[in-house]
Amino acid sequence: MSEPLSWQALQDVGTLLDAISVDAGYHTDLGTAKRYFDRSQKYDAAEPFVVVVADDIRTREASSGKRQLASDMTIVVQYAIPFGTESAELVAHRGRADIVRCLLTNLRGKALGFTEIVVTSSSITDAPADGSNLVIAQVEARASLSETPLPAT
Repeated sequence: MSEPLSWQALQDVGTLLDAISVDAGYHTDLGTAKRYFDRSQKYDAAEPFVVVVADDIRTREASSGKRQLASDMTIVVQYAIPFGTESAELVAHRGRADIVRCLLTNLRGKALGFTEIVVTSSSITDAPADGSNLVIAQVEARASLSETPLPAT
């Protein structure tokens, strides 16, 4: 059995981010940064890294039925830059712009049922943990998912 569509959508967003490189016309090489999909992973804060996680997943009642489940999932993409990086704040702004541009792409070839992604907000902040030395570029997007649940056996 394949992984849930929500997880597949996160993996697809990670794949989209692979394209971000200066050589491809972006501001940063964010596509080569270490990537995490699990909040509990320990991050190496010595180098820039990317976190891609799901937040709220809501069923769209009006679009769902007995054989079809439509939902919207909030996807959070964070690009973390250590303070020691030259112009960390500027790199965060560049990374935010790169993520937004990247997420405006066509989803053709991605997980069946991952039908749309819309950027809903973005910000530049420092990491919430006490003593953290990171600048965070964060982009939130809404992913539209449509899946046909398999019957229970």
